[in-house]
Amino acid sequence: MLFCRLWLIPFFIFTTAIFAQNWQIEPVDSARPGGFIYDSSIDSDTCSYPHIVYPLYPLLKYAKWNGNAWEFQRLDSVGLGGFNTAKLSFSYEGWPRVAYLMQYPLYYFKVKYAYWNGISWQIDKIDSFYTGSYYQSCFQNQRNIDMTLNHNGIPYVSYSFIKIVDSIWGIRCAYKDSDSWIVTSIWQRPIREYVFPFRARIALDSTELPTVAFIIRPVLPQETCQVVCAHFDGGAWQIEQVDSYYGTGAVYLYSMKIDRTNRTHLLYFIDYIVHYALKQNSIWNIEDVGNNDQFLSHGDLALDRNNTPHIVYSATMQPLTYGYKTGTVWHHEIIEPSFPGCLPSIAIDSQGNNYVSYIRGSNLNKLYNARRIAPGVEENRPSLSANRFSLEVYPNPAKTYFTIRLPHNAQSSTLRIFDVSGKIVKSEELKGKSTRISLEGIKNGVYFVKVGNELIKEKLVVTR
Repeated sequence: MLFCRLWLIPFFIFTTAIFAQNWQIEPVDSARPGGFIYDSSIDSDTCSYPHIVYPLYPLLKYAKWNGNAWEFQRLDSVGLGGFNTAKLSFSYEGWPRVAYLMQYPLYYFKVKYAYWNGISWQIDKIDSFYTGSYYQSCFQNQRNIDMTLNHNGIPYVSYSFIKIVDSIWGIRCAYKDSDSWIVTSIWQRPIREYVFPFRARIALDSTELPTVAFIIRPVLPQETCQVVCAHFDGGAWQIEQVDSYYGTGAVYLYSMKIDRTNRTHLLYFIDYIVHYALKQNSIWNIEDVGNNDQFLSHGDLALDRNNTPHIVYSATMQPLTYGYKTGTVWHHEIIEPSFPGCLPSIAIDSQGNNYVSYIRGSNLNKLYNARRIAPGVEENRPSLSANRFSLEVYPNPAKTYFTIRLPHNAQSSTLRIFDVSGKIVKSEELKGKSTRISLEGIKNGVYFVKVGNELIKEKLVVTR
């Protein structure tokens, strides 16, 4: 493996940071007295509106901006136990998908997936495992789950797991195939070796093959920790070391993304220093981009349309910091100069605006959203009608066929019908502005009709 490291001085970063005048900050939700918000994950929809998923015991909550105010839904709930972490992503047709880790009593964990079908939330169980009391802390508050979606909206989920009966633990990748989940182990070791893998992050390359990054950390002190990447080449997982650290300091993986040119971007933390790594061909270029507190250290990474990295990081004793890179120079801004902002997540909408969700308060009980307007973008949020592409679908509900009518300015003639999981059940080339479509072979249920790459789709109900 080839790599080089570019050293920056953390003190210089903070003395040149800009403070929060570039950010609009607003409260979103708060926990009841004695309650906690354990994580946050943010993404934007096709209208550039932010949505946030966050565990607030005993609920997993979902907040969405409707253009005027925040709306809230209960995504899932648990009587005893709780939710440790969640990851939100939007499919290209505009529906939210959530992967999350739920803890039950007696140290039992479930890996779950929820998707919105246009009417309600549907929930799958992906995997489950029992940690035992001794290993419970390894799976708590570590963001030990991640998710990405392919171009058809099929979810790929990565997470750490343990099997007490077989005395092994490791990293797994799961993806949905129709109504089933295919689960594979990427890396595993016997528990007796005391080498714990955690904080798995997943991304897909341009051929939609997954890469999973994770940390290999010894349970015992004074051993070498590793940041590694595992890439699936179509037949097997190829694992390489990105970075390593020998000592008693903490090592955390924050985020990973793969851009459109197949370059891999990593954001991680080693012993109070935040690192950004970029892989081009076989070379890892590693930069030190900031410093951070070791307790509850978290961060996130997003790429804009030009493949420029945008990062956030924070901890209980550090200000919430945002950074982006132009050329070889990193620019930093303090989002929260007065309060620590913990467990941040970042998203970039189609207009180039940045959204950051985070938890504020000494007791981690207040959820906030911060928004930074991209240069040259109007201050107002786009309206729902801005992305409207008028399709006529009738009759609806339909039995054996339906007719689709396109507007006069339609540029595409490729029609696709998706089920609620995002799977394509029918694809057809339209021959005019009005076409009759057969529903032969399509079962009863709710579907979505889309033409070309337009942002809007129409819901279709099939009933025999």
